[in-house]
Amino acid sequence: KALKSNGCVCLIKIAFLEKPERLIEIALKKAFKESRGKKPREKKEEKKIVCFSNYLIKRLETAASRVPSEKKLGSFNYELLKTMESERSLKQMRAHFLAGKKLLSKRKRVALRGIRRASEKTKHFSELVGRSNSILKSMRETFNEFNSLQRKLRELPYIDQNAKTIVLAGYPNAGKTTILKRLTGSKAKVADYAFTTQKLNLGSFEWKHRKIQVVDTPGLLDRKPEKRNQIEKKAVLALSRLSDLVCFVVDCTESTGLKEQLALFKSVKKEFAGKKTMAFLNKVDIATSKEVKKCKRLFGKTTAIEFKAEKTSEIRNKIGKILYENANYK
Repeated sequence: KALKSNGCVCLIKIAFLEKPERLIEIALKKAFKESRGKKPREKKEEKKIVCFSNYLIKRLETAASRVPSEKKLGSFNYELLKTMESERSLKQMRAHFLAGKKLLSKRKRVALRGIRRASEKTKHFSELVGRSNSILKSMRETFNEFNSLQRKLRELPYIDQNAKTIVLAGYPNAGKTTILKRLTGSKAKVADYAFTTQKLNLGSFEWKHRKIQVVDTPGLLDRKPEKRNQIEKKAVLALSRLSDLVCFVVDCTESTGLKEQLALFKSVKKEFAGKKTMAFLNKVDIATSKEVKKCKRLFGKTTAIEFKAEKTSEIRNKIGKILYENANYK
């Protein structure tokens, strides 16, 4: 039974920051609204200062709390996020928000002291608005980075730690996402060009009332770990941290050379030694019989499965037995 899913959830609350000018505008409206009524001028000015400043301070405090940490995301998703955003930039972002909050709090205290001592009450609020505006504008780049980070957080998958997991790996455009869709009914994007998948796509199916999670990864190239790009590192992280079974997807049509795919297959088996590994021979419906036979010979008759759409149920059953009953691959 396929359980449809796009595999993504908001692991922490997603919230975007308005532009500095917009935050000032909102804070001003709140301040003037709160200071209405028949009150002494000094009390009105105090109310405006407190309301205006507290709104901005709270917004920066909230933003700092929404810069994710390993504790909030869990170790896997935090490592996955670091393939998109460096840990150093996350710490700097959080620190910048807290520093901005501190500066705004200081300006609030200065303004409150000013109206209590001076005969001219209104100028201190105007000065506060100007100084606060300068502080927020100096943080514009951090605001943009924060909003970019929020979009990246939407890509993080929800990983069921209790489910057995197979990870689909292979060269770009080998058909991993198509196999994910056939196994699970996932609605992940499929296209006819390489590197379509740039994030982890998830789906799942049930085998004898047990959930099996399927992770579709970005395409890998056969190269040294230090030369892999950030997108490839997502695939490597999933293979190393999530996989109970590595399913290497082979394009049997040789649109990607079999020699290159075989080299990558051997490299994956070596790098993730100890992981159960098998090959899915894909695109067999459009490959020639000669190409399919060659694939079986190269990738192993006992560990290679022809992935045909009409045999999806049979393949799910085979995967279930491998994961839960330690069956062989035949």
